[in-house]
Amino acid sequence: MFNYIFPVITGALAAGAASFVVDRGVSSPALRTGTLILIAMSVAVVANRVISRLARPRVVIKPSSLDFRSLSQEYARLHQIPDDNDELSLRFQRLRNQEIAGNQTSEGARIRAESQTVGAEIGLSVAAEALTPDLKPSELEEILARNCPVKTSETLNPADVLSSHDQAKESASQAIDDMKVGHLEFISPSTLLPCFDSSQEKVLDREIFHSSCINTGQLGRTILDEGLRLDEVHFYQIPTQCNGAVVSDGMLIPPPGKAMQASERDYTLGARAQRTNPPLFEAFNACASNGGFNMLARVLSSDLIAGPTAALHHGYIAPQQTGQWEKIADSLDQHGTKVEFPCYESVLPNGGRVHLMLCAAPMWRNAIHDDIDSEKKVQYLMARAYYIAFFQQALELIRLHPNQKIVIHPYEVGLGALCKNDPEMIAKAFREAALAFQHALIPDQKTRVQVQFEIPHIDQPNSRTHRMVGMAGLDPADRV
Repeated sequence: MFNYIFPVITGALAAGAASFVVDRGVSSPALRTGTLILIAMSVAVVANRVISRLARPRVVIKPSSLDFRSLSQEYARLHQIPDDNDELSLRFQRLRNQEIAGNQTSEGARIRAESQTVGAEIGLSVAAEALTPDLKPSELEEILARNCPVKTSETLNPADVLSSHDQAKESASQAIDDMKVGHLEFISPSTLLPCFDSSQEKVLDREIFHSSCINTGQLGRTILDEGLRLDEVHFYQIPTQCNGAVVSDGMLIPPPGKAMQASERDYTLGARAQRTNPPLFEAFNACASNGGFNMLARVLSSDLIAGPTAALHHGYIAPQQTGQWEKIADSLDQHGTKVEFPCYESVLPNGGRVHLMLCAAPMWRNAIHDDIDSEKKVQYLMARAYYIAFFQQALELIRLHPNQKIVIHPYEVGLGALCKNDPEMIAKAFREAALAFQHALIPDQKTRVQVQFEIPHIDQPNSRTHRMVGMAGLDPADRV
């Protein structure tokens, strides 16, 4: 009641005060009355907004009492949102629509001022403020930090590698489901190749396979736009590290709640793709990357993942001791079907949906190069694993979406400046997986599948990526 009475009283007092001035400067009674009404209305509107802000109850949250699931429930409680409601995603969509429409409301203006592209480049702090004005961004970061204890390969005991890995997977999946920003699963390359007869497929079908010039700078906008296409399903392969993190300066995993902030100057494809869904990006970084997740947890012995003899550093496969390349190659050869790649359906801030798979390749920089043959074998076996898993999941998407076009975006994971993998090894792995995928397609599926191998637009014709695409049996100039 006070919210309504106070503006009325304030408006009346303002009108009385203004009449003293108007009586001395305006001779027309009608004009004087109109001026008084306008002044009173303006003051009343301002007063109402001020009182609404002051009267809103302040919710005090004790971070130590919340885990990630409780955080999602707290979102719902603060705004009286039913647990099964998609209100959080819808709020992001409304903010995005405001930005597109040029809405001049104070909320829209504030969001536009703090983020050039709502949803694509929006930070966790802005996301938290936009979704829950009663929850300070600093409180959200503290909640994440306290409830997602850091368990990286640098801090883990080798004996805890598997248990931390499994707990990290469960926590990340639960958090993403609770926040209603996507669905996470982990894909292993186990079912595609066993049924493949290489004698039956030797040439990639150019009606299905093409190369594509991807503008990395526009990737965020591209993913947001493609997610809205109701007649298409888009599936991207995204380069990252074995812990799924986008590392910050100094090759460090961003702490919980800091993934967006730490990657804001990272203009690579992996970082740009994950920033299209800030809450999902933060949840995975906090619960999985910082929780001990590692794609190779069931492939390598625990002493190669953590501890003083680890061959993985900050999520990168980067051996620094003699003989480790051979050990990793032997492990991948025997247990390559146990590599676990994070794959999620991302519910984008604008309401669209895309699918992303995180993949990793061996690192060239900061690694010892004492056994080139074993190093190349590791490059090939890792590429074989992630391409098989990628195409395997693509077949599942084709099955789940029988009435939509499936557009698949494989990428040259491992050919960048940090990894510098051998193009021949990557091409060999891609070709094997792609031919197996082509063989598995039935005729009616082939007409609604398009594979676009993404080549960065800045690559030159003699780059590693161009050479790799040619070796794989595709024409770099045959672009869609």
